[in-house]
Amino acid sequence: MSDIALSLILPVRNVEHEISAILQFVSEQIKSLSTELIIVDIGSTDNTVLESVQILHAAELRGCVIQNGDTTIAAALNTGLMRVHGSYVSFLFARRLYCNFLNNYYQTAMHTNADLIFGCMTENSAARASKRLPGTGPTNINFVYQLLKGQISIDISAIMVRATFLTENHIQFSEDCRFGYAEEFVLRCLLLANTAAQSPILLQRDSVHELHRGKSAPCGRAILQRVDAMLRILDVLHSCRCGTAELIALFQEQQIPKTILSCIDVLLREGCSYKTINIYLRHGGYDKMMITGKHTEAALRKRVFLWKWFPWMYRPVRKTS
Repeated sequence: MSDIALSLILPVRNVEHEISAILQFVSEQIKSLSTELIIVDIGSTDNTVLESVQILHAAELRGCVIQNGDTTIAAALNTGLMRVHGSYVSFLFARRLYCNFLNNYYQTAMHTNADLIFGCMTENSAARASKRLPGTGPTNINFVYQLLKGQISIDISAIMVRATFLTENHIQFSEDCRFGYAEEFVLRCLLLANTAAQSPILLQRDSVHELHRGKSAPCGRAILQRVDAMLRILDVLHSCRCGTAELIALFQEQQIPKTILSCIDVLLREGCSYKTINIYLRHGGYDKMMITGKHTEAALRKRVFLWKWFPWMYRPVRKTS
């Protein structure tokens, strides 16, 4: 049996000047926890690979650097998953670094034997989680309901998953997907897990070590991959034991139209015209998926109605950080 408790997967691209600070941050997070670090390079054109190897050796961090070619982040994460030796897996992203949660998550995993562990984004949720006894509290399906209704938030950058659970359930990231792969992965884990646990720790970002760069390239039509990701989750709901009629209806009447409108908002902010967006929607059949019903929140129902009948009056929701 491996003596590694945790495998950390870090996808990188062109971060030769920042990788030293990132790995310094990582080394602080894994003290007292037997960890391997799997760095997956995504087609860097600078000295990221060389710098990463040298820093790993200099800091005496257990791990490796893999060159994955110019692929998607999802493909890089899958490559990392193929190399893990730890009992649990977590994911690091240079633009979203959370501090001081890994040891807490691992302790929660040991107490609950959970397949998936995540933290708290608000003080109230942290207070509620701290009052739960090990093995009590919401089931994984309860957490799915809370997530879909916006009562909790789960960030791919701050989860811990049992490695054997992923293998046994053939859970991977959708490799060709640039958008929506993380949300799909989290939902798939929640739906298929025997147990999910919320660690009673308030998550905090580390703004000092996070990678800060300018705006990324426009998403364009590819942003609608987020809808495709949710449709794959809908397939899981139809085929797995947890796919109750109510949960399926909630997904069809709330999650999918909400995701479509979120994609529309992105396209509008990027300067795409209403006519062009409607062409995208019709071409993918997404226009027929904007279904509302008793599970649709009133505000969302109003936005769907406005887009369908008066698109020139529709305005994107203000973007939040």
